Amino acid sequence: MRRRTALELALASALLPAWGAPLSEDAPLPEAVDLKFARVGRGTKVAQDFLGLSFEYSDLVAYLGRKNQEFNPGLVQLLKNLGPGTLRVGGASTDGTCWGLVPGPGGRPGCFFTLVPFLVRKLGALAQQTGWRLIAGINLAQNDPEVAQELVQGFLAGIPRAQILAFELGNEPDLYARRPFYALKDPVTGVRTSILTRPQDYSFKAYVHEFAEIQTALARQDPHLPLAGPAFTSRPWEDQLPDFLTALAPKLVLVTDHQYALSRCAGGIPGSFTFPTLDNLLSEKVIEFWVGRAATLVQQAQAQGLKLQVTEFNSVSCGGQAGVSDGLASALWVIDHLLALAQVGVRGVNIHTVSTSPYAPFKASLDGATPQIMPLYAGLLFCALALKGGRIQAVPTPSSRIKAYAIYDPVAPLRVVVLNKDLQHEVQVTLPRFTRSCRLLRLRGDAPDRAGVTLGGQSLQAEVFEPTEETLQPVQGKYRFPVPALSAVLVDLHT
Repeated sequence: MRRRTALELALASALLPAWGAPLSEDAPLPEAVDLKFARVGRGTKVAQDFLGLSFEYSDLVAYLGRKNQEFNPGLVQLLKNLGPGTLRVGGASTDGTCWGLVPGPGGRPGCFFTLVPFLVRKLGALAQQTGWRLIAGINLAQNDPEVAQELVQGFLAGIPRAQILAFELGNEPDLYARRPFYALKDPVTGVRTSILTRPQDYSFKAYVHEFAEIQTALARQDPHLPLAGPAFTSRPWEDQLPDFLTALAPKLVLVTDHQYALSRCAGGIPGSFTFPTLDNLLSEKVIEFWVGRAATLVQQAQAQGLKLQVTEFNSVSCGGQAGVSDGLASALWVIDHLLALAQVGVRGVNIHTVSTSPYAPFKASLDGATPQIMPLYAGLLFCALALKGGRIQAVPTPSSRIKAYAIYDPVAPLRVVVLNKDLQHEVQVTLPRFTRSCRLLRLRGDAPDRAGVTLGGQSLQAEVFEPTEETLQPVQGKYRFPVPALSAVLVDLHT
């Protein structure tokens, strides 16, 4: 193999732009990268509870257990491993969930899941044991103030207000005109006719009116209720976010949006950069596209004194893709994507999960078995260890397949994340010496589509994380270490 020239990159102490110029996917991968950092940096402040999860209402029993069951073993520890966080409850089931005292159909069309008091109490207990706060999805599809009020009252009756960050009103209303709501059965023919959540001519203006009416009804019940929205997922409605905020920003505590890197909905679009393949998941184009959109929304929210929370996020929409969402590639992707979102000022991200889906960070079941930990969770844990509420700066690199981030905080002078997303080639990385020694934590695996991932030499099949770190001594005033293909390294320069 031809020897490539070593490259030296400088990172000054001045704050980098929110999002840098696009990198070429075709830039040659260097064999050596020499990264120079300022000892003290500025960067974007990251919230302590930046990381979070998102559960479907219809999946709560799988994670929390039935009425007389304890939590699924290990669930509390798996959340606590990630540090302070937020648990969003919602997803597609938000707009099919109604309140009731007896499990079963809600008694009205479109209510396919009934939220009952014991589940709310379990959510409150989980929040208390983990220190996490909740973002609760509230049904907007019914367009009925009474339905929304009952859900809010049910939550507040079972969970202390301090444990609730916000109530998110509706779920992806930009898809209401395409999303089935319920089915009507002809009593004579037996033929079922699907009824859409809204008519096909449903407009953004109509949505804003509905949101305002439900918000007004909830405010009569509780003037200080923390509301979040709009939970959009498509570009045409996201482009109208300033109009939504002009009308409703004073009523909100959070602006919310949804992101999936790739899509398999309706089969996906073959040839598109969002079609679910390993190459696309690891590509810089996907990161640039979604993070660029998030940066715009962050700025629009900040203009109204608000912050952006991505309350639904994962690799592949419509349930994930086996061989893409459940292998090593998903761990590397989530590290890169989450750190990039933090860099542009996103307040927090909730990784959406369904207990049986390929994109679940861990898989739970009602039989009491210990949750099976997936590569995606290893990526989340890596991020938790890297961020810790510090200030993050993206570091320019010569190739989009090599990514680097610097994280500063008052406790540790510098943490550095280096990702090698190349499928074949190892890269030698050099860092300046700030201390007598430094520690390295490695995330690696066998293949991009396989689940055999280790973090700190540990196969994550146990809830308690006890990693093995490498101690590195400087040589001629610098630290040198390899970053193998398809791996990530967290360097802690505080010892």
